[in-house]
Amino acid sequence: MGTLARKELIRHDPPQLAGEHAFRFRHQLIRDVAYDSLPKRARFGLHERFVDWLEPRTAEGPAQYDEILGYHLEQAYRLRIQLGLGDEASLRVAAHAGARLGTAGRRALARGDVAAAANLLERAVSLLAVGEPERLELMLRLFEALRGTGQLTRARELLDEVVAGAETQGDERVRVHAELHRLVLQTDTDPECPTDELQEVAQRAFEVFERAGDELGFARSWHALAEVHLTHCRWDDAKEALERALPHAERSGEQGQVTQICTYLANAIFWGPTPASEGLRRVEEILARAQGHRVVEANVLCYLAGFTAMEGRSEDARALYARGRAIFEELGHTSGLAAHRLLSGFVELLLGDPYAAEVELRNGCEQLETMGETGILSSLVAFLAEALLLQNRLEEALQATQVSEGASSADDVASNAGWRATRAKLLARSGERAGAFALAHEAVALAETTDHLNLQGDALRALGDVLRVQGEPEAATAALRGAADRYERKGNKASLAAVAAELDALGL
Repeated sequence: MGTLARKELIRHDPPQLAGEHAFRFRHQLIRDVAYDSLPKRARFGLHERFVDWLEPRTAEGPAQYDEILGYHLEQAYRLRIQLGLGDEASLRVAAHAGARLGTAGRRALARGDVAAAANLLERAVSLLAVGEPERLELMLRLFEALRGTGQLTRARELLDEVVAGAETQGDERVRVHAELHRLVLQTDTDPECPTDELQEVAQRAFEVFERAGDELGFARSWHALAEVHLTHCRWDDAKEALERALPHAERSGEQGQVTQICTYLANAIFWGPTPASEGLRRVEEILARAQGHRVVEANVLCYLAGFTAMEGRSEDARALYARGRAIFEELGHTSGLAAHRLLSGFVELLLGDPYAAEVELRNGCEQLETMGETGILSSLVAFLAEALLLQNRLEEALQATQVSEGASSADDVASNAGWRATRAKLLARSGERAGAFALAHEAVALAETTDHLNLQGDALRALGDVLRVQGEPEAATAALRGAADRYERKGNKASLAAVAAELDALGL
């Protein structure tokens, strides 16, 4: 080492392990030339010797060593295969590498780093032998990471592999896990997919998971039922299901599932009937419970932005959703980045800036269309239609309502009420009295099947707008007072102030 140091090929480096010496090549090119000059047989031997040396020294050390050890084992295995050594020793090295990379991947997923998790888990799965039970478990985790990064086609293919593998191995528990994942994904991405099958499978799954003593399975089943409720905008029912899911997720030890449920719980509190003042407190508690998990932090910041916008605090609201976006970008969380545009667009509409809302919503639509995710797309486009209407771009607004209608499933109450409310106002402006009145009433009727107070308020406000344009001020006043009641119960001061101004303009 001294000779190499004197020749300035290597230099001393601060050691990461106590009692050891550390050196670093002075340049990456020197390292690469030195490595490439070694025969492949020598290389895989050195990788394995390094693992034999490092592993006992880091058994109680930082978790980062799983990835380092996994990398060296992976390289050793790849070199062995290149040399035609597909023997038992090589298979043991592959299994060891897969286990280490799988552990590192699960840890990355738990902290919300979906890009790193997808990379690590994909490599782990490729190393483990088909038929290895742990491989199917890691494939389920890889599915979650791929969904987070927006790779939905690969995610679907993976679930098909898991179902086939679980059936071959007779593993009903893993098969049901995969089936729940498949149906939740299908509900989110296929506008023609009803929620009935998801509800039936989730309810049957409890029996399977009870026999297996699977706490994670119980958490996923309750989470799946929450998905059914939130599609129908039954937010309190969704909240109750998620609150039942959370203790199971915590007992399972799967931090990724805990944080996912925490995020959905904050979502239910925000869109549901929970008053804004209480909602602010609840989502802050969720953030504290998630112990600084970055994905939960990013989501909760966006919900805090929404509650803050309801109070009319524009600068604070924009700063909050910008902070949430920055975290999603840092984590490479493509689906989170796209979905949070629904909230930032909603915030800008609340704050009375339809131009900023359009920018937010269009960006989200483009990201979701690229991913093939239509579950949120229909709601984004419904909000976009409203932003365009407020800019008096009526033809574009009408086209947006048509896109939302096409992307909305029959069960998607929020989107179906949203596009109807905006189109009703458009029809009223074009003199189509009967059509406008009918659509506005349909929007109100749909909203009233939910406990979504803002949606109810928006639908009643749209009805009031239609009646005002049609020259019926007394009926318009009644509808607007109904909207004001809903906004007041939610604590939505921004929309309440806007309705008050509309009532003043009517002069009744």
